[in-house]
Amino acid sequence: MVGGQGSGHYNFSTVTVILTKPSGEYALFLTRVDVMPFKKNVTAVEYVVIKNATTLADSYRIIADALQQVKSDSPRAWDIAHKERTHLAKLVDKEIPQYNKKAPTVATVTDAIVCVFPGVFYCFLFDCLQMTAPYWVVVGLCYATIYGIILSCPACATGFGCATCIASAVLLAWGTLAGCWGHCLSMQLCVAFGCWGPVLLCTRLW
Repeated sequence: MVGGQGSGHYNFSTVTVILTKPSGEYALFLTRVDVMPFKKNVTAVEYVVIKNATTLADSYRIIADALQQVKSDSPRAWDIAHKERTHLAKLVDKEIPQYNKKAPTVATVTDAIVCVFPGVFYCFLFDCLQMTAPYWVVVGLCYATIYGIILSCPACATGFGCATCIASAVLLAWGTLAGCWGHCLSMQLCVAFGCWGPVLLCTRLW
């Protein structure tokens, strides 16, 4: 499930990966919430773990309530994120009740834009450190080209040598990436062990 919208001076996106058991029963919600300010970079990361199974909508409500406890880190961002997650929960209740089943939740909430590409063992996170366009514009201009670059690097299947391969491929595809770097003035690639695991290394692509 993917959602995105703008509010005031911030862009928001929510991505939830629903893991299921062989029987089709829900096993786990993996949720990432990005809160990106238009004109400045504020770096904060919060983790929310819901051990008891809740519906997808209720997991968003719990994440929203949890943000109220940490808003001293970046009060404006977390206040707006709380409001938007509560609204998203209502949309899930009304618009997609077929997905509103129960599972535990692991959520990451960050105020930096990230495009995530999961690999077999590793996860590749692209952070736009300096955006000059709304979130959905940057994703639209960057996502497909970057995904093609990852597919062109066999090393990304295992993670070893992937960052070096991607950095070289970016130089070769610089003309194709013009729309991306035109609106994302600085892009960083991080390799993590699993999309919610520790970050192993980061390198600046441009």
